[in-house]
Parts: sequence; C-alpha cells; structure tokens
Amino acid sequence: MAWLAIYDRDYEAATDALTKMPSDELDFLEALRLQNLAMVEQLKGGDVRPYTDSLQVVGDISFSFREFTPLLAARTLLLSGQQEDGLARLREAVTQARASTDQRASHTTLSMAAGMYAYYGRQDEALEIFEEIVDRPGDGSVNLAGLQLDPGLDGLRADPRFDAILQRRAAFEAQAAIDAEADGPWVP
Repeated sequence: MAWLAIYDRDYEAATDALTKMPSDELDFLEALRLQNLAMVEQLKGGDVRPYTDSLQVVGDISFSFREFTPLLAARTLLLSGQQEDGLARLREAVTQARASTDQRASHTTLSMAAGMYAYYGRQDEALEIFEEIVDRPGDGSVNLAGLQLDPGLDGLRADPRFDAILQRRAAFEAQAAIDAEADGPWVP
C-alpha cells in the first residue's frame, strides 16, 4: 500500500501506511520499513534523522536475508548523508549481486541498487543496471508501471536510454502475457 501512495506522490498516505506496519524488532523488514519512512520524509523535504538514527545498527544485524545486508547498509548510509561510504557499499552490493548464483536475490538487489543510484543522481550507473536486468524475469521488482511511476526515477526520465528501457520492458511484459495465454510461464 505504501508503494502505491509513493507512486501517486501521496507522501502523507505513504507515511501513514508505513507507520501502521507492525514492528517488533529491528530485523530485515523493520529495516526496510524505517528506510522507506526516511525516503518518504526525504521526498517530502523533511528531516530523515529520526529514522536514520534507528538504522545505524543495520550493518551489525545478522539478517536471515544475508544477501541484502550490503544493500541495506548502503541505503542507510546514503539516507544518513554519508554519500561516499554509501556509494562504496552500493558498489559492493552490485558486485556481489552480479556474482551471485541466486537469480531472484540478484535481480532484486540489482533493481533496488539501480533505483538508489537514480535517486541519488547517479544516472549512468542506474541506467547501466536497468539495461542489464530489464529483459530478465525476476520477482516483479522491475515492472513497467513501477518504472513509469516511481518518483525516485524522475532524474532518468529525460534520458533517451530510459525511454529505450521502458520500451524493452513493455515488449518483455507483452511477450510474457502472450506466453501466459499459451500456458507458458508468466514471470514479469
């Protein structure tokens, strides 16, 4: 629900949805919730410190989703204003994802990394990753609607390479729908 509000640029509704999510301890999902709250606050032009202060421990947590730990640490550092360290951790996460044999985790990490690069003004890195993964099946983290609506990708919209990525994703999803009609696998 929060992402739909973000796509609609209704940041108050996004904050409300994220605030209402259950939260017992600082685990993987709680870290994502806090990071998304910080990102929404940043999109609103507000102070992210109340959220990022709670996230400083992310790098020390042993998540059950270990493959995402460098990505979460990078996002925490970036949200905290530590751009150089955050970008270094993000490059580390991308390198690990590209070397991973886990296609699903790799696709998710790469799509999140591309979004983070775009959000922090690193268009070339974002576009390079999107070009790499736009035609691949994954977990749904890269989809045409998200690419068209995500405010974090606004910095890419004027670039003709992004238009080409949108066209390739539209063709991929159209073919996947045709395959699904023929009892083939539907994996957007």
